[in-house]
Amino acid sequence: MPKHNHEIEAEDLTPGAVVMIQGTITYSQLRTPISGQQLVERNKFRKHPAVMPYTTITIGDAAVLPNPANPEPTTEEKFVAERLYIPAKHPEHGLSYTVDSKGSLPQILVRNEQGHYAADTSTEELANGLNVTLVLRFYASKKYPDGKRGVSVAQVLVNEPVRYYTRSGVEADELAARGIVIDGPLPAATPITEDPVQTPEQAAPAAPAPVVPTGTGTGTVIDENGFAGPAPVAATPAPAPAQAPVPVSDPAAEQIARLKAELARLEQPTPAPQAPAPVAAGTSAMGSSNPWDEMDTNGIVAPGH
Repeated sequence: MPKHNHEIEAEDLTPGAVVMIQGTITYSQLRTPISGQQLVERNKFRKHPAVMPYTTITIGDAAVLPNPANPEPTTEEKFVAERLYIPAKHPEHGLSYTVDSKGSLPQILVRNEQGHYAADTSTEELANGLNVTLVLRFYASKKYPDGKRGVSVAQVLVNEPVRYYTRSGVEADELAARGIVIDGPLPAATPITEDPVQTPEQAAPAAPAPVVPTGTGTGTVIDENGFAGPAPVAATPAPAPAQAPVPVSDPAAEQIARLKAELARLEQPTPAPQAPAPVAAGTSAMGSSNPWDEMDTNGIVAPGH
């Protein structure tokens, strides 16, 4: 019973058979295989993830070219024709065909003015929109020992003056339409690497790194103005002051000292007594009125009266 509405299955193909299909490139990567991290990212969108590096090409407005020596379509030509599709996102590309190739890189041949083809020695990817013919070759797949066949791109025939894909800028044919003629292929654009956005904490100047002492014990630091100066030397803590010894008391010595001080005081000459100044009647020696007089005025008799 046919699968996927296909009459021809991979088991029906003959190893070594060749099919040619013509169209315009809508996407390709033929010069370098898809591998590494790129392979990991591509596998996220594949129904059947690839396990080996591969090259790929998609052509639009595709049509299988019959073999002039055999006008009747071969089984392999029917197999390819059944797998043409219209892209859901780009229906304007018309019937399209995509093929992934493992193993060797496909040979790219460019048609010259005589109608002959010569090898293209460039390392650049082909530009989209080029009219090309894919030479497909079928082979026995080692991955599927049950008789399935694989298909790969043996050659890519460029049917018009070759152009190369540019990662940015304007294609050469668009420039030529404005009167600008480019001699030779345009070089691939060099991508610009942007600095990551820094947070305010990351943008703040970092603290100066500590200066590692050299053999002389000195270093050099650069201040915020760009001037060099001696590195600060870590302060050495001052030694703690020595405490004075606490004197030990001697009771006998203290008593002797007190006796000497008392003898010295007694040996000092005693000053002569001075005669008291006469005191006025009714006045005390302190210059105030006799308290007893005041008491007498109140009817109290002073002693001796």
